[in-house]
Amino acid sequence: MSLIERAGLAALRRLDPEAAHGLALRALGLGLGPRGGPVNTPRLATRIAGLALPNPVNLWVDENGTIFVNDPLVARVHLFTSTGAAISGFGEQGNNPGYLGRPRGMATDSDGYIHVVDGLFHRVQIFNREGQLLVWYGDPGGGRSGLALPSDIFIDQDDVIYIADTKNRRIQMFQYITYPDEKK
Repeated sequence: MSLIERAGLAALRRLDPEAAHGLALRALGLGLGPRGGPVNTPRLATRIAGLALPNPVNLWVDENGTIFVNDPLVARVHLFTSTGAAISGFGEQGNNPGYLGRPRGMATDSDGYIHVVDGLFHRVQIFNREGQLLVWYGDPGGGRSGLALPSDIFIDQDDVIYIADTKNRRIQMFQYITYPDEKK
């Protein structure tokens, strides 16, 4: 770690978490972020069930105990049993629907589908458990369906979807709707 990086981290640790996060967002907005691609450092890496995860950033556990972990550096979502055994995974780096840029938060709806927030492409994609894209929603920007750097998602028992729309400084709410004859 460079001297500048150590000094910057020491300064951020002296601030309360909200102030440090706000400062980091302002710095990124001014173009003061990392250059040359994603940060890839061994300090962020871990291994789970024999899988190398360079930067796992989010965890979700569904009602059946399936554990979901996403890793934005490899643009993948990994599924594990409640005891930590690998089940499967999906995701591939890309910018078209069905691909992932920077997967952030994820959650499952009442049908068991996986909603993955993509912070790079400002959208949410819904996948089945095999990783097949079903539909996506959200548009870049600040309008009614607009998302700007979405960072997390939560789906309640009534399938109301809450998305942390970070750059727009708001929580977006959507309703997941299925036709009665499509319910499991």
